[in-house]
Amino acid sequence: MAASNGEISMQGQVQFPARYRISSGCTISEALDAAGGFTPTAKRNGVRITRVQSPFDLTTLYTADFASKPAQQGRNVVGRNFVLEAKDLIYVPEEQP
Repeated sequence: MAASNGEISMQGQVQFPARYRISSGCTISEALDAAGGFTPTAKRNGVRITRVQSPFDLTTLYTADFASKPAQQGRNVVGRNFVLEAKDLIYVPEEQP
């Protein structure tokens, strides 16, 4: 990732959960690659992106689907090229048996 434009938090079923510096235009796919990709137990159709927007701390929850090709998109369901913003929280849940 190029020059820093902020920081995101990557949690859950990724190889390297941590905070990552992102550049302008960084996509959810690029951030997942930086985190080493999914673990074998990741729920690929339930990746959650939480975004808090100022000035009123409005929280929006998005879901990304990496299991479908092409990903199903709709209201708050986003694709692989969804552009992240500083302070976004990405959580990859574990697939339930």
